[in-house]
Amino acid sequence: RAKHPALASGELLPLAASTNAVATYLRREGDQAVLVVTNLGTTALSDVRLSSENSVLPAGRYDAQDLLGGSRGASLRVRGNGRIDGYVPLRSLGPLESYVFELKAVGR
Repeated sequence: RAKHPALASGELLPLAASTNAVATYLRREGDQAVLVVTNLGTTALSDVRLSSENSVLPAGRYDAQDLLGGSRGASLRVRGNGRIDGYVPLRSLGPLESYVFELKAVGR
């Protein structure tokens, strides 16, 4: 956590998932952002969509690198309103599986 200020002291921004079995949130500190996605259920899930009710990131495209050494996440595109809308970070999410993605702006 010390290497990533967003995890240590960043603002906590809850996100919504397309299923109640997934807990997800964004931690943001300055221009650094980390996305946490956890399947709390005991069955694998596919194509879980994440959304935010409010603006959470500046508009642009972000690469998602798993900080735990797992799969790279899908690229995230945030529109001008700053909201995340229907983002699918992974095609599948195993039971009781978690990912911590550092979101890095592309082209900035």
